[in-house]
Amino acid sequence: MVEVEDRTAATLLLIFAKYVEPGSIFMSGNWPSYRRVHFLGMQHFTVVHKRNYVDPLIGAHTHTIESLLSRVKGKMHKLGAFNTSGDLFPAYLSQYMGRKKFSRDKHFGSYY
Repeated sequence: MVEVEDRTAATLLLIFAKYVEPGSIFMSGNWPSYRRVHFLGMQHFTVVHKRNYVDPLIGAHTHTIESLLSRVKGKMHKLGAFNTSGDLFPAYLSQYMGRKKFSRDKHFGSYY
């Protein structure tokens, strides 16, 4: 998860090219900026939320990422990340990701 300046196709394609392996499966809503991800060698499945939330043919959905985003936003609100300088947001996001990644490690936090 990274902070983005905008959600234009050009910006998102650069981020996907940097962080997502070719051949990855990408499920999204029908956001226009995502329509060219197949050029990066990704399989792209879309869900049109006006019709359904889970594609009945292939099972594509956006529940997982929407749930993660909800948890991140909730934690950011608790930390006060939205009440501080925008310059600090990447640090808050990195802290969340680090704690999420290592929280199951029995040694995490044992040195503090």
